[in-house]
Amino acid sequence: MYHCDGQPITHTYISVPGHKLPGMEKLDIDNSSIFQTIRERYGLTVRHAGRWLTAALPDANSIIRMGVSADTPLITIESIAYGHDGSALDYCRAFHNCADAASICNGLVVIDRSVQDIGISGSNQIQK
Repeated sequence: MYHCDGQPITHTYISVPGHKLPGMEKLDIDNSSIFQTIRERYGLTVRHAGRWLTAALPDANSIIRMGVSADTPLITIESIAYGHDGSALDYCRAFHNCADAASICNGLVVIDRSVQDIGISGSNQIQK
């Protein structure tokens, strides 16, 4: 969950391959970069990532955690990050409330701070 001025703006689900990242589910990574943790603990880095943006209604868990109504339109960001061997290192699906974020944070919102953390140079593409 990402917050701005104490208000939830992004609810994120992250899945990682357990066979490549054993014990990851037991780590406390609050306020940490998932990609920094993967790099430091497992020695794996991201080579490239794909991202897809769509409009969607929130799922039941996002309604509860974000405090939005079921008919609140959100931006859904899905991404897959790939390691140097071409296999997926993570799958992410995030529900982002742009309306609240713009009013709470005066329009200055970082949707995905992990791009800087993973060091992608020129290969990060938004795909449809």
